[in-house]
Amino acid sequence: MRRYVIRLQAANMRCEVRINDIPVALVAPGESAGPIDVPVNEFVIPGSNVMAVTANANPLPSRVREPWAGPAESGVQAGAPARLTARLFAEEGHKPVGWFTPVDIAWAGPAAPNPVTQEKAFNVGDSSHAWGWTRAAVLNPATAAADAHPILVHLHRLLQAGDIGGLATVLQAKLQEVTADAYDIAAGPMANALRQQLQACMQSPEWTLLPVDRPQVDLRLVAGRRLVECLRPNGTPALTYVSQDEEEFSLPVMLGVLDGRWAVLR
Repeated sequence: MRRYVIRLQAANMRCEVRINDIPVALVAPGESAGPIDVPVNEFVIPGSNVMAVTANANPLPSRVREPWAGPAESGVQAGAPARLTARLFAEEGHKPVGWFTPVDIAWAGPAAPNPVTQEKAFNVGDSSHAWGWTRAAVLNPATAAADAHPILVHLHRLLQAGDIGGLATVLQAKLQEVTADAYDIAAGPMANALRQQLQACMQSPEWTLLPVDRPQVDLRLVAGRRLVECLRPNGTPALTYVSQDEEEFSLPVMLGVLDGRWAVLR
């Protein structure tokens, strides 16, 4: 099975990587001491694609490419050298695919509250699957967050109610695409593992589901305005459990309108 992978390494900064305007990696200060490999098959489409990397990213996800005021983030030495490298490559059986030319983006400069975004196009002729998100409706930027929020609240209520069956129905299309369709991996084992972890969080008094009231979430348009990514202001997924030991378990979701209905598409 062919895999498209981004190898990312960053120092003294927050950075974000997107494929076709969909965030695939967000590295906070101090998180990337060594290279991080991120498979991205489910974001690559046939024909022309774009990889974008934002260095010195704004800490607020919905303003990731905007300058900001205030003190440096924890873990960042303001004014000190910062750097990142990102390489997109293709592999089969952990061996490079000869016909695909790797895509490289690198940046170096001072850590500062001034994001810098670089983009590079690449072409894929044989990515076979027609992802649901590519057929989603283009959303109105003025109303998308408000329109998507009730759907996020519905997912939150399913978690609160312990409705594993209802949640599985909502997530079925996403799980199918990010397992069997993208990587030729059976969806069942991932679905079962997710079910077990969610049941453990739901049934244990040690875990608390964080609220998703509007001031506590940051909903941003991505994928060319086809998806709404549901995050918290610190960049973690909106649907997050926190344990008494401050461990976290999250359910990342991106919402879109497909065939006239809101759905979890990533």
